[in-house]
Amino acid sequence: MGIGSFIILVGSCLVGSAVSVVAGFGGGLLFFAAMAAVLDFALVIPLHGTIGASANIFRISLFWKHIDRSASKSFLVTFLPCALLSTVAWYFLIETEAAQPYIKMAIAVCLIVFTLMPNFEIKSKNRFKVMAGAGVATGLPVMLFNVGPLLVPFLVALDLKKDSFIGTFAFIGLIITLSKIPLFLFILDRLSWEIGLLIVLMIAAVGIGTYAGKAISGQVSENLFRALVKIILIAISLKLLLWDGVRVLAGWH
Repeated sequence: MGIGSFIILVGSCLVGSAVSVVAGFGGGLLFFAAMAAVLDFALVIPLHGTIGASANIFRISLFWKHIDRSASKSFLVTFLPCALLSTVAWYFLIETEAAQPYIKMAIAVCLIVFTLMPNFEIKSKNRFKVMAGAGVATGLPVMLFNVGPLLVPFLVALDLKKDSFIGTFAFIGLIITLSKIPLFLFILDRLSWEIGLLIVLMIAAVGIGTYAGKAISGQVSENLFRALVKIILIAISLKLLLWDGVRVLAGWH
């Protein structure tokens, strides 16, 4: 792994964690996209879980008293069994070498869809049904993609205030990201000291970015942050789609 990859990944954690505090969400998608662009898919999900968990812990420390506990409990009921099914799908895909370009292209398409399309709305006002639905919607693809954007419309349906939204998003996000960390047990042979160093640097960047975001929150435009994130995500998506997907399948070198 070159120094350029280190800079990209650490930088994405620094910026992404600040964005999540200022804009409420979006940072996790940013550093997931960066990981998918430079790392093997087998490393992306457990590494994203580790970094995402640290980011959520930092945000929880700032918004602990605003977390909606009842919503979080309803979410767990359906998320856990769905996440188990998703783990089986992940293991099959990492063992299938021919699937790798298609995985990169699928990630690219999902990134573009989440970046450009408006969020769908949840009409139900039954809090249990809303969050149980969130558990299914995020649990089934959790080991294949960053599911943070899928959670947003469900939390919006709860009509939470901004601090409560960020706190609850961080707490449920912690549940989601912690579920990915055990995947490291399946890929111990792919780990190295470089990965260990990368994890330490990324976690440090997440901490700095989180508290920096809190310091500037309210002083900068949320719309500007979101616009910048969209531009970066589209650029990464095109790299995954064309360079890591189409080029490999076409046999271009």
